[in-house]
Amino acid sequence: MSSLRAAKQFRDETEERDEHWSVSERADNPPQNNVSGTVGVRRVRQRVLREGSESRYWFWVAQWTDGHGQRKTRAFSVGKHGEDEAYELAVAARNEGVRKSGR
Repeated sequence: MSSLRAAKQFRDETEERDEHWSVSERADNPPQNNVSGTVGVRRVRQRVLREGSESRYWFWVAQWTDGHGQRKTRAFSVGKHGEDEAYELAVAARNEGVRKSGR
């Protein structure tokens, strides 16, 4: 048996055995490594180096795919909005983006 044929057989057997989720099912079920509790929302630290000094900024970032398959992202500053409000704004932005995408 050729290695390509064996690889395809292994792939097919693996796909049959493993659970498949649709895009919308995946969007509603956070992966185990998700710490925000909301799919598509994450906390990000940005480092900026200026004239030899380093500044750190924190953001809550929302991400989704629009109706044309394009990735969209919005970020909300913890420094500007505070931790809780920045998180809530990111969740709201993602929910609105997903709603507008028609999923």
